[in-house]
Amino acid sequence: MHTNLKKIFHTRYKAILLLITFGLFAVYMTSGISIVDGWNNQREWLYSKNFKKDFEDSTPGYTKGYDESGKEIAYQDIEEYRLEELTLFHNDFYTTETITSDTPFTPSTKYQAGQVYWNRYDHSYISMIPIFIFLLGFGLFFIDLKTNFNTLLFSLPFTKKQIFRGKLLYWAIPLMLAIGLGSIFNQLIVYLMIPAPYVNATLGQMLYAGLSHWIFTLLAFLIGSFLGVLLGNLVTGPLMIVAGLISLEPSNQFLNNLSNLFKFLKLDSINIFFSQLFGDFSAMAISSLGKTGSTLPTLIVFLLVTGIAFLLAEKIYQNISLENNGKVLTVPRYRKRFFVILAIFTTLYFTFGGVNLAFYYDYYDKLPFLELIFLPVTCIISSFVLTYYDEIFKFWNKRYLARMAKNISK
Repeated sequence: MHTNLKKIFHTRYKAILLLITFGLFAVYMTSGISIVDGWNNQREWLYSKNFKKDFEDSTPGYTKGYDESGKEIAYQDIEEYRLEELTLFHNDFYTTETITSDTPFTPSTKYQAGQVYWNRYDHSYISMIPIFIFLLGFGLFFIDLKTNFNTLLFSLPFTKKQIFRGKLLYWAIPLMLAIGLGSIFNQLIVYLMIPAPYVNATLGQMLYAGLSHWIFTLLAFLIGSFLGVLLGNLVTGPLMIVAGLISLEPSNQFLNNLSNLFKFLKLDSINIFFSQLFGDFSAMAISSLGKTGSTLPTLIVFLLVTGIAFLLAEKIYQNISLENNGKVLTVPRYRKRFFVILAIFTTLYFTFGGVNLAFYYDYYDKLPFLELIFLPVTCIISSFVLTYYDEIFKFWNKRYLARMAKNISK
């Protein structure tokens, strides 16, 4: 990065960048300490006289699981209950799984990338960091466009490619360094400060989970930056971002409905293939730390998408013109392609996410044609309005002014 360009970025971003960087690192550190404190508090309670009395008075209430007939199976003794409660990572959040014998609980040390492992003592805000980083990447370019900082940057004797890469690196390096170091220290605090028998994971497994989290966060930052470069309207830009984040909620339902459809069409081999390649859906995007790590193919895909987002954002940034400030897209000639992609994606996502076609056909022996028409039409119209909002607004404003002029002339 050119020295003069770095000085400009330093003047504008230094204070907020330092605040965010140290804030992120503090979140990871305090999260690790919080997990250890929570575990120690639980340990004190489990070894207290009050708990011992409660356990002995109401042993049937402490259920280890159920047998195949649905009968409750109690813990053999208080030590077994303590061991299970203090074990850090579990395959299931609750322990009411079906069991077939009275075999004492032993902490599972099995590990597989793409498998979810729950940590009951993790109540931190780390899971919100990828969303925060995504919004930060978006705001980094969108806010500079809206505050006319781009006017200053584009007047300097630097190419837009140099400006884009310089700004991205100026932010990405300290941010990702803070997240990487914070993840390592977080995992080390948990691993070293909780006794080994209860941390049923190796340090390597936990650091791999940290790497999975780091790569997913980097992906979130680059996608946010790409959208910050692409979107230029003060109304539709933030609206699309908010709508996109809200739309993540039914993602599990979308995948379940799609999986059921493949089974219905006798294409279950597709489900098996993706399951073997990417593991559980919840273990793909690692938003928090612990033992859960993404599969290697998942990480490779994330890195490829990150690279594509970088290259697309760079290309768009080089074609930005200040004359198009306020347009829905910073480069209006991409509008038609944007509309087609947005319409197709939203149609498929909300149609399959909103309608379980396999269940509906099995239960009613017909397809929900009303929903299959309404959802795609709504998605296409919404995509059109969002993409051509500025032109639609300009058209109606022109008609309104013409009508007003006509009334005045009368």
